[in-house]
Amino acid sequence: KYKLSTNNNHRIFVKDILNKWVNIKLLIHFKKTDGILDMYFNEEKVIENQSFDMLRCHTPHIKFGIYRPGNDQSKNLTSIIDFDKFIVNKITKR
Repeated sequence: KYKLSTNNNHRIFVKDILNKWVNIKLLIHFKKTDGILDMYFNEEKVIENQSFDMLRCHTPHIKFGIYRPGNDQSKNLTSIIDFDKFIVNKITKR
């Protein structure tokens, strides 16, 4: 349903990050009915000024993790994600 456009068609492949730590930073500016997102992947800005709409309740929330049942061709018995040094900061000026 939703698609994010990345700068210069930047693509992130699983084979390049498998079993490696990656640094992901999201800067999200929430407004009353919409917002703007910037995303950095290992310090490189890969998404800039991506707009999004808020849900009807106008209450922002963020979900993160593994959202897939596994491999389409065969069962994926193991899906692991590890979060380290997860920090949420409120930035008052953009």
